[in-house]
Amino acid sequence: MLVAGALLVLTRAVDFAPPDRVREAPVAVPPGETPGLPSPSAELRGAMSTADAVQVRATLRAIEDPQAQRTGAAEVPSKVLAQPVVATMVGIPATVDQKVRFDDGALEIVVSLVLTPRAGPGGMRAEESLRVVSRRRSGWEGRFEERLHLESTAEVVGVESRGRRWVFAVDERLFSLDVDVQRAG
Repeated sequence: MLVAGALLVLTRAVDFAPPDRVREAPVAVPPGETPGLPSPSAELRGAMSTADAVQVRATLRAIEDPQAQRTGAAEVPSKVLAQPVVATMVGIPATVDQKVRFDDGALEIVVSLVLTPRAGPGGMRAEESLRVVSRRRSGWEGRFEERLHLESTAEVVGVESRGRRWVFAVDERLFSLDVDVQRAG
């Protein structure tokens, strides 16, 4: 059977190429659009404006002097570990997933923030969900032991006028996460 199959292929009796009708035709991509993604409809483009654009900045810091944080000092010495900026539209969730490693990779801190900005009569508010998990490599097998340090779901009003800060500890290290939301319009 193997020899018969090889003969059919060699004599071109069997063609493995798809017919012309199912082949993908090249598509011209208009300037400013991403290939492979559908362009928004004219109605959606008309409804969106720069006033609907929102920028979310999440700054993760390691607090170097925990005592200054406890006493409420105005300036707390800290080191910026990550500062991702995500752009979204009003009503569309923005997701920030950040992973920071310590102790030569033995400790991972995973910060997951999902923030959905909403427009209202009193200004902008945000629905947010935050989860902070640490993973520590343990034992000879190198498996990770996972611990939940912070989990919060809230609706924040007046989100543009003031930032939001969480302070949390992981293995006796103190961290802060500052979230700022700015509207483009």
